Amino acid sequence: MLESMAIEPEYMWASEHYLVKATHTLITNARPDHAEALGSDPEAAARALALIVPAQTKLYFSSEAALPPIVKAAEALRTRGGKATTIDTEGMPHNDTNCALALAVCDDLRISPAIAELGFQRAGEDPGAFAIIPLQVDNHTIRFVNAFACNDPVSFAHLWREHHRGENAVVLINTRSDRPERTKAFLDSLTELRPPVRRVVLVGAVPNRWLKAGADAGVAMSRIPTSNVHKLLPILAEAAGHNGAVWGVGNYAGLGKKLIDLAKHRAI
Repeated sequence: MLESMAIEPEYMWASEHYLVKATHTLITNARPDHAEALGSDPEAAARALALIVPAQTKLYFSSEAALPPIVKAAEALRTRGGKATTIDTEGMPHNDTNCALALAVCDDLRISPAIAELGFQRAGEDPGAFAIIPLQVDNHTIRFVNAFACNDPVSFAHLWREHHRGENAVVLINTRSDRPERTKAFLDSLTELRPPVRRVVLVGAVPNRWLKAGADAGVAMSRIPTSNVHKLLPILAEAAGHNGAVWGVGNYAGLGKKLIDLAKHRAI
């Protein structure tokens, strides 16, 4: 089993048709990301993912991923003698959606649900998986919400609705110089969250005009000049205040991983 890590549409098509030739393909969602390569059209991700639909085998996709380009590719697959199945995942949390898709494949492979569930449990979770870590930082008890693996604003909005407790919250965006469209998409979407975000801090290069646009929308935005996590965490905790929360989003690599490791080490 492997994850398609290709981003450019041409590479996605070539990786499937020349290298992988999957017997079973799963599409969990088609949320907007990688606009630098795919464009910002609402169906850009779906059009790209449709390119990895296998030539003549089995495809499983979630209700959320049942967008026109993917549905069209699924119909074409059926005409070639393949099998395409939509798994009803409406309203499911992200992890449950993944499990439902995996169980469908296991069923096709005649692996019992009990054995499959045991395998899921033994597999553990991704080191960067979403987690809420209670911390004591100086005089502040806070919740550190690890959402660094959340790369798109739609996913972040889902997590925000599910896990925000109404406390004072600071959102830290770990930016990447090669993902400016991702940073811009996050900044644009944060002003629409409910409950609203009041404070955003960023690490990395961000144009002043983007910060000004957020400030004009009522969100306090600022850069943090240090990437030293031992200095950064107290700054974030002070901004959140006692019983507040710090949300990390944008990118797991680099600072994200270091901050998670420190938070886990200091968890209470």
